[in-house]
Amino acid sequence: MKISKKVICTALAVIMALSAVAVGGFSASAASLKAPKSVKSQNIVNGIKITWSKVSKATGYQVFRGSKKIITTKSTSYTDAVVKAGKNYVYKVKAVNGKKVSPAKKAKKITRMNMMLFSNIENTKNGVKLTWSGRKGADKYVLYRKTTGSYKKITSTTAKSYTDKNVVSGTKYTYKLTAVASKTKSEAYRGVESFVALDTVSNVTARQNLSMDGITLNWSTVKGAASYAVYRQKCTEDGYKKIATVKGTTYNDKSAAAMNPTAYAYTVVAVKDSCESAKTTMKLAPYVPKDGNGENRYYYDNKHDAHIKLYFNTGDVYAEGKALADFLSLGGMYEEKIVEGEDVVALENSVITAKKAGTAVIKITVSDAALNLVNGLANNSVTALSNNTVYLEITVK
Repeated sequence: MKISKKVICTALAVIMALSAVAVGGFSASAASLKAPKSVKSQNIVNGIKITWSKVSKATGYQVFRGSKKIITTKSTSYTDAVVKAGKNYVYKVKAVNGKKVSPAKKAKKITRMNMMLFSNIENTKNGVKLTWSGRKGADKYVLYRKTTGSYKKITSTTAKSYTDKNVVSGTKYTYKLTAVASKTKSEAYRGVESFVALDTVSNVTARQNLSMDGITLNWSTVKGAASYAVYRQKCTEDGYKKIATVKGTTYNDKSAAAMNPTAYAYTVVAVKDSCESAKTTMKLAPYVPKDGNGENRYYYDNKHDAHIKLYFNTGDVYAEGKALADFLSLGGMYEEKIVEGEDVVALENSVITAKKAGTAVIKITVSDAALNLVNGLANNSVTALSNNTVYLEITVK
Protein backbone atom coordinates (compact mmCIF):
# COMPACT_ATOMS: atom_id res chain seq x y z
CA MET A 1 0.00 0.00 0.00
CA LYS A 2 1.39 3.28 -0.98
CA ILE A 3 1.22 6.06 1.56
CA SER A 4 1.46 9.60 0.34
CA LYS A 5 3.95 12.07 1.76
CA LYS A 6 1.05 14.21 2.85
CA VAL A 7 -0.33 11.44 5.05
CA ILE A 8 3.10 10.77 6.49
CA CYS A 9 3.62 14.44 7.29
CA THR A 10 0.23 14.64 8.93
CA ALA A 11 0.95 11.56 11.04
CA LEU A 12 4.28 12.98 12.11
CA ALA A 13 2.61 16.25 13.08
CA VAL A 14 0.08 14.38 15.25
CA ILE A 15 2.82 12.32 16.89
CA MET A 16 4.85 15.45 17.60
CA ALA A 17 1.80 17.16 19.08
CA LEU A 18 1.06 14.16 21.29
CA SER A 19 4.71 14.06 22.31
CA ALA A 20 4.57 17.71 23.24
CA VAL A 21 1.53 17.07 25.42
CA ALA A 22 3.27 14.10 27.01
CA VAL A 23 6.44 16.11 27.56
CA GLY A 24 4.45 19.00 28.98
CA GLY A 25 2.62 16.67 31.37
CA PHE A 26 5.89 15.11 32.51
CA SER A 27 7.40 18.51 33.09
CA ALA A 28 4.50 19.54 35.28
CA SER A 29 4.91 16.37 37.30
CA ALA A 30 8.64 16.84 37.59
CA ALA A 31 8.11 20.40 38.68
CA SER A 32 5.68 19.39 41.46
CA LEU A 33 6.20 21.19 44.75
CA LYS A 34 9.06 20.15 46.98
CA ALA A 35 8.68 19.82 50.72
CA PRO A 36 9.84 22.84 52.78
CA LYS A 37 13.32 22.60 54.18
CA SER A 38 14.58 23.53 57.66
CA VAL A 39 11.27 23.14 59.50
CA LYS A 40 11.97 24.16 63.09
CA SER A 41 9.95 24.80 66.23
CA GLN A 42 10.89 26.80 69.31
CA ASN A 43 9.29 28.05 72.52
CA ILE A 44 8.56 31.76 72.60
CA VAL A 45 6.54 33.93 74.97
CA ASN A 46 3.16 33.39 73.29
CA GLY A 47 3.47 29.72 72.35
CA ILE A 48 5.47 27.53 69.98
CA LYS A 49 6.79 29.20 66.84
CA ILE A 50 7.22 27.05 63.72
CA THR A 51 9.45 28.32 60.90
CA TRP A 52 10.44 26.89 57.52
CA SER A 53 12.26 27.83 54.33
CA LYS A 54 10.49 29.29 51.32
CA VAL A 55 9.51 26.80 48.56
CA SER A 56 9.75 27.83 44.91
CA LYS A 57 6.33 28.19 43.19
CA ALA A 58 4.45 27.62 46.46
CA THR A 59 1.50 29.96 47.01
CA GLY A 60 0.93 28.87 50.60
CA TYR A 61 1.80 26.40 53.34
CA GLN A 62 -0.21 24.00 55.45
CA VAL A 63 0.84 23.65 59.11
CA PHE A 64 -0.05 20.49 61.01
CA ARG A 65 0.04 19.78 64.73
CA GLY A 66 0.41 16.03 64.72
CA SER A 67 -2.04 14.87 62.04
CA LYS A 68 -4.36 17.86 62.43
CA LYS A 69 -4.06 20.78 60.01
CA ILE A 70 -4.24 23.95 62.06
CA ILE A 71 -3.70 26.65 59.43
CA THR A 72 -2.91 27.47 55.79
CA THR A 73 -0.76 30.57 55.51
CA LYS A 74 1.29 32.47 52.96
CA SER A 75 3.92 33.23 55.60
CA THR A 76 6.96 31.06 56.36
CA SER A 77 6.28 31.04 60.09
CA TYR A 78 3.40 30.44 62.47
CA THR A 79 2.96 30.65 66.23
CA ASP A 80 0.76 28.00 67.82
CA ALA A 81 -0.73 29.61 70.92
CA VAL A 82 -3.04 26.69 71.76
CA VAL A 83 -0.41 24.68 73.62
CA LYS A 84 -0.07 23.38 77.18
CA ALA A 85 3.02 23.56 79.39
CA GLY A 86 4.84 20.25 79.78
CA LYS A 87 3.21 18.61 76.77
CA ASN A 88 5.16 17.36 73.74
CA TYR A 89 4.27 18.45 70.19
CA VAL A 90 5.32 17.46 66.66
CA TYR A 91 4.70 19.86 63.76
CA LYS A 92 4.92 19.33 60.01
CA VAL A 93 4.57 21.70 57.06
CA LYS A 94 3.46 21.16 53.44
CA ALA A 95 3.81 23.57 50.51
CA VAL A 96 0.73 24.14 48.31
CA ASN A 97 -0.05 25.65 44.92
CA GLY A 98 -3.65 25.27 43.91
CA LYS A 99 -4.39 21.55 44.05
CA LYS A 100 -0.73 20.65 44.20
CA VAL A 101 0.52 19.69 47.67
CA SER A 102 4.09 18.80 48.55
CA PRO A 103 5.17 16.00 50.87
CA ALA A 104 5.29 16.94 54.56
CA LYS A 105 8.44 17.97 56.36
CA LYS A 106 8.52 17.42 60.13
CA ALA A 107 10.14 19.46 62.84
CA LYS A 108 11.75 17.75 65.83
CA LYS A 109 9.53 16.96 68.80
CA ILE A 110 9.31 19.90 71.19
CA THR A 111 8.21 20.24 74.82
CA ARG A 112 6.17 23.33 75.57
CA MET A 113 7.70 25.38 78.38
CA ASN A 114 6.63 28.84 79.38
CA MET A 115 9.06 31.75 79.34
CA MET A 116 11.68 31.73 82.07
CA LEU A 117 11.72 34.72 84.41
CA PHE A 118 13.84 35.56 87.42
CA SER A 119 11.60 35.85 90.46
CA ASN A 120 14.29 37.63 92.46
CA ILE A 121 17.85 38.88 92.12
CA GLU A 122 19.65 40.23 95.15
CA ASN A 123 23.07 40.92 96.55
CA THR A 124 24.03 38.73 99.50
CA LYS A 125 27.20 38.59 101.56
CA ASN A 126 28.29 35.65 99.39
CA GLY A 127 27.51 37.12 95.95
CA VAL A 128 24.57 37.71 93.61
CA LYS A 129 21.72 35.31 94.35
CA LEU A 130 19.31 34.56 91.49
CA THR A 131 15.99 32.82 92.10
CA TRP A 132 13.37 31.54 89.67
CA SER A 133 10.23 29.42 89.51
CA GLY A 134 10.30 25.96 87.96
CA ARG A 135 8.85 25.20 84.54
CA LYS A 136 6.62 22.24 83.79
CA GLY A 137 8.41 19.82 81.49
CA ALA A 138 11.90 21.04 82.40
CA ASP A 139 14.44 18.81 84.12
CA LYS A 140 17.26 21.35 84.43
CA TYR A 141 18.04 25.05 84.19
CA VAL A 142 21.01 26.65 82.47
CA LEU A 143 22.29 30.05 83.56
CA TYR A 144 24.49 32.29 81.40
CA ARG A 145 26.28 35.54 82.22
CA LYS A 146 28.07 38.34 80.45
CA THR A 147 29.48 41.77 81.14
CA THR A 148 30.26 42.61 77.50
CA GLY A 149 30.44 40.44 74.42
CA SER A 150 28.91 36.98 74.33
CA TYR A 151 27.28 34.97 77.10
CA LYS A 152 29.15 32.25 78.97
CA LYS A 153 27.45 29.38 80.76
CA ILE A 154 28.09 29.54 84.50
CA THR A 155 25.94 26.66 85.73
CA SER A 156 23.55 23.87 84.82
CA THR A 157 21.39 22.88 87.77
CA THR A 158 18.18 21.20 88.84
CA ALA A 159 17.78 23.75 91.65
CA LYS A 160 15.69 26.90 91.39
CA SER A 161 18.31 29.29 92.70
CA TYR A 162 22.00 29.99 92.28
CA THR A 163 24.48 32.31 93.99
CA ASP A 164 27.08 33.75 91.63
CA LYS A 165 30.11 34.14 93.89
CA ASN A 166 32.53 35.16 91.14
CA VAL A 167 31.48 38.81 91.01
CA VAL A 168 33.21 42.16 91.45
CA SER A 169 31.51 44.91 93.42
CA GLY A 170 30.25 47.77 91.23
CA THR A 171 30.14 45.65 88.05
CA LYS A 172 26.93 45.22 86.07
CA TYR A 173 26.23 41.66 84.95
CA THR A 174 23.59 40.47 82.50
CA TYR A 175 22.14 37.05 83.27
CA LYS A 176 20.22 34.79 80.90
CA LEU A 177 18.22 31.80 82.08
CA THR A 178 16.67 28.94 80.15
CA ALA A 179 14.77 25.81 81.13
CA VAL A 180 15.68 22.59 79.34
CA ALA A 181 13.76 19.37 78.64
CA SER A 182 16.61 16.93 78.01
CA LYS A 183 14.60 14.17 76.27
CA THR A 184 13.38 16.44 73.50
CA LYS A 185 16.29 18.89 73.74
CA SER A 186 13.75 21.68 74.11
CA GLU A 187 14.47 25.05 75.65
CA ALA A 188 12.17 27.66 77.14
CA TYR A 189 12.27 31.23 75.94
CA ARG A 190 15.09 32.80 77.91
CA GLY A 191 14.66 35.38 80.65
CA VAL A 192 17.30 38.15 80.68
CA GLU A 193 18.07 40.50 83.55
CA SER A 194 20.88 42.96 84.33
CA PHE A 195 22.08 43.51 87.88
CA VAL A 196 24.90 45.33 89.66
CA ALA A 197 26.94 43.33 92.16
CA LEU A 198 27.64 45.24 95.37
CA ASP A 199 29.56 44.18 98.45
CA THR A 200 27.82 44.39 101.81
CA VAL A 201 28.49 47.60 103.72
CA SER A 202 30.92 46.89 106.55
CA ASN A 203 32.09 48.57 109.76
CA VAL A 204 28.75 50.24 110.40
CA THR A 205 28.79 52.13 113.68
CA ALA A 206 26.31 54.44 115.34
CA ARG A 207 27.17 56.90 118.05
CA GLN A 208 24.98 59.34 119.90
CA ASN A 209 26.51 62.75 119.48
CA LEU A 210 28.10 64.44 122.46
CA SER A 211 26.10 67.49 121.41
CA MET A 212 23.01 65.28 121.76
CA ASP A 213 21.55 66.47 118.46
CA GLY A 214 21.12 62.98 117.03
CA ILE A 215 22.83 59.69 116.20
CA THR A 216 25.74 59.66 113.78
CA LEU A 217 26.33 56.60 111.59
CA ASN A 218 29.60 55.79 109.87
CA TRP A 219 30.59 52.95 107.55
CA SER A 220 33.29 51.81 105.13
CA THR A 221 33.29 52.59 101.40
CA VAL A 222 31.91 49.92 99.05
CA LYS A 223 33.67 49.58 95.70
CA GLY A 224 31.51 50.79 92.83
CA ALA A 225 28.71 52.24 94.98
CA ALA A 226 27.11 55.43 93.69
CA SER A 227 25.36 56.22 96.97
CA TYR A 228 24.21 54.71 100.25
CA ALA A 229 20.69 54.29 101.59
CA VAL A 230 20.11 54.49 105.33
CA TYR A 231 17.20 52.53 106.78
CA ARG A 232 15.89 52.76 110.34
CA GLN A 233 13.45 50.81 112.43
CA LYS A 234 11.96 51.97 115.71
CA CYS A 235 11.10 49.41 118.34
CA THR A 236 7.45 50.41 117.93
CA GLU A 237 7.44 49.84 114.15
CA ASP A 238 7.39 46.82 111.87
CA GLY A 239 10.13 46.75 109.27
CA TYR A 240 12.73 49.25 108.16
CA LYS A 241 11.99 52.61 106.56
CA LYS A 242 14.45 54.51 104.38
CA ILE A 243 15.30 57.80 106.03
CA ALA A 244 18.11 59.08 103.81
CA THR A 245 20.25 58.59 100.71
CA VAL A 246 23.77 60.01 100.91
CA LYS A 247 26.87 60.09 98.74
CA GLY A 248 29.42 59.77 101.51
CA THR A 249 29.99 57.31 104.33
CA THR A 250 28.43 59.17 107.24
CA TYR A 251 24.97 60.33 108.24
CA ASN A 252 23.60 62.17 111.26
CA ASP A 253 20.09 61.12 112.21
CA LYS A 254 18.95 64.27 113.98
CA SER A 255 15.44 62.94 114.45
CA ALA A 256 16.82 60.42 116.95
CA ALA A 257 17.43 62.63 119.96
CA ALA A 258 19.83 61.31 122.58
CA MET A 259 17.27 61.73 125.32
CA ASN A 260 14.48 60.12 123.34
CA PRO A 261 13.67 56.81 125.09
CA THR A 262 13.30 54.84 121.86
CA ALA A 263 15.22 51.79 120.65
CA TYR A 264 16.48 52.04 117.08
CA ALA A 265 17.97 49.61 114.62
CA TYR A 266 19.80 50.84 111.52
CA THR A 267 20.93 49.24 108.31
CA VAL A 268 22.99 50.81 105.53
CA VAL A 269 23.10 49.53 101.94
CA ALA A 270 25.24 50.46 98.96
CA VAL A 271 23.32 51.56 95.85
CA LYS A 272 24.03 51.70 92.12
CA ASP A 273 21.55 51.72 89.23
CA SER A 274 18.66 50.96 91.61
CA CYS A 275 20.47 47.83 92.84
CA GLU A 276 21.20 47.53 96.54
CA SER A 277 23.73 45.55 98.51
CA ALA A 278 22.70 43.09 101.18
CA LYS A 279 21.50 44.70 104.37
CA THR A 280 23.73 44.74 107.41
CA THR A 281 22.09 45.52 110.73
CA MET A 282 23.57 47.65 113.51
CA LYS A 283 21.56 47.78 116.73
CA LEU A 284 21.41 50.91 118.83
CA ALA A 285 19.18 51.34 121.89
CA PRO A 286 19.48 54.13 124.45
CA TYR A 287 16.77 52.32 126.38
CA VAL A 288 15.67 48.72 125.95
CA PRO A 289 11.89 48.15 125.99
CA LYS A 290 10.07 44.85 125.84
CA ASP A 291 10.95 42.91 122.73
CA GLY A 292 8.67 41.76 119.94
CA ASN A 293 7.80 38.56 121.81
CA GLY A 294 6.65 40.49 124.84
CA GLU A 295 9.60 39.41 126.99
CA ASN A 296 10.37 41.82 129.81
CA ARG A 297 14.08 42.28 129.55
CA TYR A 298 14.29 43.92 133.00
CA TYR A 299 14.40 42.11 136.29
CA TYR A 300 15.76 42.75 139.79
CA ASP A 301 17.89 40.48 141.94
CA ASN A 302 17.59 40.08 145.72
CA LYS A 303 19.74 43.19 146.18
CA HIS A 304 17.32 45.03 143.92
CA ASP A 305 20.03 45.69 141.38
CA ALA A 306 18.63 45.97 137.87
CA HIS A 307 19.45 43.38 135.20
CA ILE A 308 18.85 44.03 131.50
CA LYS A 309 18.87 41.19 128.95
CA LEU A 310 20.34 41.93 125.54
CA TYR A 311 20.41 39.61 122.51
CA PHE A 312 22.83 40.12 119.62
CA ASN A 313 24.17 38.41 116.57
CA THR A 314 27.92 38.26 116.07
CA GLY A 315 29.11 41.62 114.72
CA ASP A 316 26.24 43.70 116.12
CA VAL A 317 27.14 47.01 117.73
CA TYR A 318 25.24 48.53 120.65
CA ALA A 319 25.50 51.92 122.31
CA GLU A 320 23.63 52.04 125.58
CA GLY A 321 22.92 55.75 125.82
CA LYS A 322 26.44 56.73 124.88
CA ALA A 323 25.95 60.47 124.96
CA LEU A 324 24.41 60.28 128.40
CA ALA A 325 27.15 57.88 129.57
CA ASP A 326 29.85 60.23 128.29
CA PHE A 327 28.18 63.13 130.04
CA LEU A 328 27.97 61.26 133.34
CA SER A 329 31.56 60.04 133.04
CA LEU A 330 32.80 63.60 132.90
CA GLY A 331 31.55 64.10 136.45
CA GLY A 332 32.78 60.75 137.67
CA MET A 333 29.19 59.58 138.01
CA TYR A 334 29.44 56.57 135.71
CA GLU A 335 31.65 53.49 135.51
CA GLU A 336 31.33 50.27 133.44
CA LYS A 337 33.37 47.12 132.96
CA ILE A 338 33.08 43.57 131.60
CA VAL A 339 32.81 41.14 134.52
CA GLU A 340 32.16 38.03 132.42
CA GLY A 341 32.85 37.05 128.79
CA GLU A 342 35.66 39.37 127.74
CA ASP A 343 36.19 37.12 124.72
CA VAL A 344 32.51 37.39 123.74
CA VAL A 345 32.09 41.18 123.66
CA ALA A 346 34.26 44.27 123.43
CA LEU A 347 33.52 47.42 125.43
CA GLU A 348 34.95 50.80 124.50
CA ASN A 349 33.60 54.23 125.36
CA SER A 350 30.16 52.84 126.27
CA VAL A 351 29.89 50.99 122.94
CA ILE A 352 29.48 47.21 122.98
CA THR A 353 30.54 45.05 120.03
CA ALA A 354 29.50 41.37 119.85
CA LYS A 355 32.61 39.41 118.87
CA LYS A 356 31.50 35.78 118.97
CA ALA A 357 28.73 33.48 120.21
CA GLY A 358 28.47 33.14 123.97
CA THR A 359 27.38 35.06 127.07
CA ALA A 360 28.81 38.10 128.80
CA VAL A 361 27.95 40.44 131.66
CA ILE A 362 28.76 44.14 131.89
CA LYS A 363 28.48 45.92 135.25
CA ILE A 364 27.50 49.58 135.25
CA THR A 365 27.80 51.66 138.41
CA VAL A 366 26.35 55.17 138.70
CA SER A 367 26.41 57.74 141.46
CA ASP A 368 23.34 58.94 143.35
CA ALA A 369 23.27 62.09 141.24
CA ALA A 370 23.43 60.02 138.07
CA LEU A 371 20.70 57.73 139.35
CA ASN A 372 18.37 60.66 139.88
CA LEU A 373 19.17 62.02 136.42
CA VAL A 374 18.57 58.73 134.66
CA ASN A 375 15.27 58.18 136.42
CA GLY A 376 14.18 61.66 135.49
CA LEU A 377 14.93 60.98 131.84
CA ALA A 378 13.14 57.62 131.80
CA ASN A 379 9.83 59.44 131.35
CA ASN A 380 7.87 56.34 132.41
CA SER A 381 8.97 54.46 129.28
CA VAL A 382 10.90 51.86 131.25
CA THR A 383 11.05 50.74 134.83
CA ALA A 384 13.02 53.33 136.80
CA LEU A 385 16.27 52.25 138.42
CA SER A 386 16.21 51.94 142.19
CA ASN A 387 19.85 51.02 142.86
CA ASN A 388 23.16 52.36 141.63
CA THR A 389 24.18 49.11 139.88
CA VAL A 390 22.94 47.78 136.55
CA TYR A 391 24.01 44.52 134.95
CA LEU A 392 23.79 44.02 131.20
CA GLU A 393 23.33 40.28 130.56
CA ILE A 394 24.34 39.67 126.96
CA THR A 395 23.67 36.65 124.78
CA VAL A 396 25.43 36.56 121.40
CA LYS A 397 24.31 34.13 118.69
